[in-house]
Amino acid sequence: MEPDLELLALKRQLVWDMVQHSDLADPENQLKFGLSPASQEVMRKEHEAAHIRIAGVFPFYGRIQTLSGLAALVVKPLILDLLDVTLDEEERDAKIGALFTIASTAILADLIDKELVVWNLQERH
Repeated sequence: MEPDLELLALKRQLVWDMVQHSDLADPENQLKFGLSPASQEVMRKEHEAAHIRIAGVFPFYGRIQTLSGLAALVVKPLILDLLDVTLDEEERDAKIGALFTIASTAILADLIDKELVVWNLQERH
């Protein structure tokens, strides 16, 4: 089965947005986060793009930080249960993914409700 290049690119973007950039300089760390090591030029472009994306979030970063902290407290008991239960890796990944989806959706709903994020419902062409 051929890898989905769009998903691989999205994963690289998320890693850059979620991991300390200095940690990604080491090819071993790139592998640890599920990335294929990239050339210095690709790394430079991904690093720059990450800074541009994150800069767009700064106006409401404080709100995201508060909501994320609260969401962590809400899902903590569920995560602890996942660590105690004997699940195979695929089931555990699915349940953790579901928790991230729920938390992300709740945070985004708050940002839309507070009009910090405005959703454009027009079709994009």
